Amino acid sequence: MAQKDYEKVENNTALEILSGIKTGYGNIRDGMAALTNNIAGDKALPTSKNEYLDSMIRDDLDKEGLWAKVLYDVGRSGTEMLPSMAIGAMTGGAGTVASAIGKGAAAASFGVNAGARSANQAWRDGAAYEDAMAYGIANGILETGGQYLLGGVSSMGGTLTGITKNVV
Repeated sequence: MAQKDYEKVENNTALEILSGIKTGYGNIRDGMAALTNNIAGDKALPTSKNEYLDSMIRDDLDKEGLWAKVLYDVGRSGTEMLPSMAIGAMTGGAGTVASAIGKGAAAASFGVNAGARSANQAWRDGAAYEDAMAYGIANGILETGGQYLLGGVSSMGGTLTGITKNVV
């Protein structure tokens, strides 16, 4: 299945870069599936079509250089953040306490999705259930912290830190 989708964009750098949006959406879907599956605790989900597609596109973009991968990743990551930004935007105009809660919920939703996918991958790769879930929680916290501190996405609570102000 992933092969057919890949063949539609193969060797077309522009279409491969734009595919980052599609894989970002797929990561949202995969994260929700992993979350519900991880809670049930039956067994790890197999590698998804989206993961295969992401891998094939990234491998092909290797020959195009760093900037092609960066642009692909921006599309993928930006799409992955859409649910979090929507949550933050819905509460952004509220009072200070509600706005802070909304930004916290937005950041947490991103972390939960990233953590669920990481936990499933670790579990699938042979980690014990408890170790995989601990890894997923730690990764979700790190992803959220990185987005919050360095991301500058104000609807998720992010601000430009001294590090990013100097770079930007």
